[in-house]
Amino acid sequence: MADPDLSAELRQALREQSFGIQTYEVISDPFEYAIITLLEGSSINVKVTTEGWEVNEASSLSSPQRYETLDNLLRSNSPEYAEKESQKLYNKLNALFEQQQ
Repeated sequence: MADPDLSAELRQALREQSFGIQTYEVISDPFEYAIITLLEGSSINVKVTTEGWEVNEASSLSSPQRYETLDNLLRSNSPEYAEKESQKLYNKLNALFEQQQ
């Protein structure tokens, strides 16, 4: 059964990062995870646990790489996300600069 707090965190983080992904779908089977289609077109399965965010890799026998935030996970797995996020930050800073002129 899905932890309600983790479920809420998963859904909120996906909404907040939606600018930098193509699509996402939340699956409950029996624990919640998301299938995220990256800007590059590939898909990853992502889950959040009390230990952090991770990419589900069924074929991996080693411990999964954990990330503190979904943003960090996406930056590490999607160069186009990282670029889009940098551009978004630049635009916000530029708008602040323009307001002060």
